[in-house]
Amino acid sequence: MKILTIVDSLGNGGIQRVARNFAVAYREYGYESAICVLKKNSDMDQLPGTDVQVYYAENQDCMRQIVSFSPDILHLHRHGGKGKPVFNLVRKIKDKKKCLVFDLNSFAWPNFSKDDELVDCTFVLSKWCLWRYKSWNKLNRSQHIATFVPNMMIEDEFYPLSKNEINVFRNKLGIPESAFVLGRIGQPNEASWKIEYVDIFRNLASEIKDIYMVMVGPPKNITDAIRRIEEPEIKERIIIKERVDDDAYLRGIYNCMDLFVHMSRIGESFGNVNAEAMLCRTPVITLSTPQFHNTQIEVVQNGQGGVVVNNVKTMQEMIYKLYHNRVLSTKAAGRSRELIMERYSREAVMKRMKKIIGVFMSNADNTSRAEALERMDIPTKISRKAVQKELQGAYGSVELSVKLKAKIHQNPYLYYVYSHLKNK
Repeated sequence: MKILTIVDSLGNGGIQRVARNFAVAYREYGYESAICVLKKNSDMDQLPGTDVQVYYAENQDCMRQIVSFSPDILHLHRHGGKGKPVFNLVRKIKDKKKCLVFDLNSFAWPNFSKDDELVDCTFVLSKWCLWRYKSWNKLNRSQHIATFVPNMMIEDEFYPLSKNEINVFRNKLGIPESAFVLGRIGQPNEASWKIEYVDIFRNLASEIKDIYMVMVGPPKNITDAIRRIEEPEIKERIIIKERVDDDAYLRGIYNCMDLFVHMSRIGESFGNVNAEAMLCRTPVITLSTPQFHNTQIEVVQNGQGGVVVNNVKTMQEMIYKLYHNRVLSTKAAGRSRELIMERYSREAVMKRMKKIIGVFMSNADNTSRAEALERMDIPTKISRKAVQKELQGAYGSVELSVKLKAKIHQNPYLYYVYSHLKNK
């Protein structure tokens, strides 16, 4: 069995990392594996430490290499929606070789173009994303199978450090060993953060003198707001780092936090940062965003891997409570590392993928494929009731404006119009 992973680049973004993880895991689990990159930003011929070949779509001999490899499955990794460059490549490959197409759609955006007919199965990243994808996709002509395949987390990259190692790292950052450290790591785009981070920390720091905040990759609106803080004794307790691509350094930052504070304006279709923090046994507190993406609540699981809150006011109150009750703070992490390994480790995700591949190779029609997947507890649809159950138990009330936005945003007819206007 030969699997060709296709991704836009070999950068260090979430999609690119996950694509590399899959390409390597396929090889480790006995498949022949190669990866094709649409935009050449590297000269490597193989993924480091593996025999996984790298093909570059911009190279003249790329199609010859792919035809020679002769893939049985194309595994696309992309944001979702329309994707002319990748589907142009898919058409060329399928003209030469009959193969299955798995489309990992990280943002659960339906593709209303004719290209969607090339896809045999869409993968989204969570139960929440599957529900939203199926809701939005009701008006699509193409109705192939969809299910969820989560991001693959490499557990030996993120793990707990000893107290001594944590203190050494805190000293490097200029943080006292006894301080209570809040933290956030993310991509430097405004939609992935909330400006309320600054207000929350300022409010807490004015009363709590040993509280610090570490931010990695904050966007400009956050750093501008921090610069406007008038009290130097508060401002000096915020440590800002630019984007970090070194996993060892990131591991140290996660471990030096007492609480990973996650607030995203648009939520998460998965949220690798929460999973990475949980692998380090750092307690996570996250804001539920049912009006947008909301997989963060599925990853964290309130009371098991961290704390889920419904509004910013409750976020501040819970941080205050966790600061004053360190036993509760430790308990909030619960089985955090075990939860991630059970659901998102290489072993767990590949066990799921092997079942999906087996079903698609041994069944020719979508009805029998869907029935076989459901029997294996790999859902191809999610009920609204099941999604609502995920929302229960979070602390604080859901604001009325959030409820209204959620109703509007989940309407398939409005989304269909929006998607067409966006792509004009």
